[in-house]
Amino acid sequence: MGRSHGNEKTFALQAEHLSFVEKKDLFNVVKSILSVYRDYGRTDDRKMFRLKYVVLEKGTDWIRE
Repeated sequence: MGRSHGNEKTFALQAEHLSFVEKKDLFNVVKSILSVYRDYGRTDDRKMFRLKYVVLEKGTDWIRE
């Protein structure tokens, strides 16, 4: 669930519904998610390098776009 013991900035999160994806669009959506994760993820701190923190920082509307 992604919580690091002793690090107050981390938190557990099981899932958050962002959108519905049709099967024909799945590959493009996965490529987009990986690009966002790569470009906006915290590569300087391994414990904060998770997609949930990018969603928290940028917001779900930004992620959907």
